[in-house]
Amino acid sequence: MLKQYFITILLLLGFVILSGCKPSNPYGTVPVRGNITVDGKAVQGITVTFRSVSGNGVSAYGLTDNQGNYVLTTGGAPFGTGAVPGKYHVMMSKITNDEPQLTLDEYNTLVASGKPRADKPPDKATNQIPEKYLQPETSGLEPVDVQTKGTNVFDFKLVSTP
Repeated sequence: MLKQYFITILLLLGFVILSGCKPSNPYGTVPVRGNITVDGKAVQGITVTFRSVSGNGVSAYGLTDNQGNYVLTTGGAPFGTGAVPGKYHVMMSKITNDEPQLTLDEYNTLVASGKPRADKPPDKATNQIPEKYLQPETSGLEPVDVQTKGTNVFDFKLVSTP
């Protein structure tokens, strides 16, 4: 009888402990990376966004480094977690203004904090890459298909003139 009681307590304790655990990959993301160039040159600070074609998926985003490389992150997850498998429209921008440009480390720290920048609103904002890349309807870029298995590397060669 005592043995049964002990086993029951252990099972209940196990369920309580497991129910409090969060999955390490709550969105089921897979790694996604790539490179973006504009007129053959790497451009640092391009924000790339993967938006679900179906419209009801979770978007993923990244920021290019000084070599034009990006790694996607989904939701409020840690940097580099990737994207949920599925089809995505791709949008890009590089908005500059009178506020200082964040480095990749500063950007990651800001995202991890979950707080918005405390800077004053910019006086003038301009897109440093062609504005057609702001929307999938005008970008000329085909949707990408993030796969569960295999490598998900998506490179984009943007051009500033048609």
